[in-house]
Amino acid sequence: LEKREVAERMVMHQKLDQIVKSIEGGVAAKSTEVLENANPIVMATGSLMTGNIARAASIYCKGPLLEAVQTLRIFPDSKSFVDMPMKEDPEKIEEEFGKLSAECIQDPAKLRDFVDQWFRPPGDDFDRWVPPDFKAEPPLLMQIRNPEMRNWSLTINKLWPTLGIIHKQEVHEMPQRHSALPRKHGMVVPGGRF
Repeated sequence: LEKREVAERMVMHQKLDQIVKSIEGGVAAKSTEVLENANPIVMATGSLMTGNIARAASIYCKGPLLEAVQTLRIFPDSKSFVDMPMKEDPEKIEEEFGKLSAECIQDPAKLRDFVDQWFRPPGDDFDRWVPPDFKAEPPLLMQIRNPEMRNWSLTINKLWPTLGIIHKQEVHEMPQRHSALPRKHGMVVPGGRF
């Protein structure tokens, strides 16, 4: 186990050294357009990602900040960071990240401080949403004769309002700051963040 940990740490430090070298070499200072054209993201449809979605993807899908966050494992899961809405536009965050010293990029606590400064908590771009057709006591469930089964069914039914979310207006107004694709309707997710 110890040898594996040492090997993992060596790989982690090599990746962090590459990140630092790319930033020192000016990669982070290049314009988003230059970076997109140099290493474009291809969508499932085969088309190149463009516009505000590509701007958001420059943080959430690739780049030295994402690599540093994931390499240092500053969150309990790999999804937390990509669920954090940006407080500023991605170009500003990339610029500020490019100003960090190698020491800051390689220190989990300092990197976490940077992320907390420039990003909001995971899922902060959603509001709770109750499906418009939700009924606390649906007639069909109320017809169940067995009281135990009816109560159990009603308890399960009460979960629907806890599973509904809808995007805040800001996701539509500033999509470049969010990993979520803007949706105008509410949705039901299978628990927590999805």
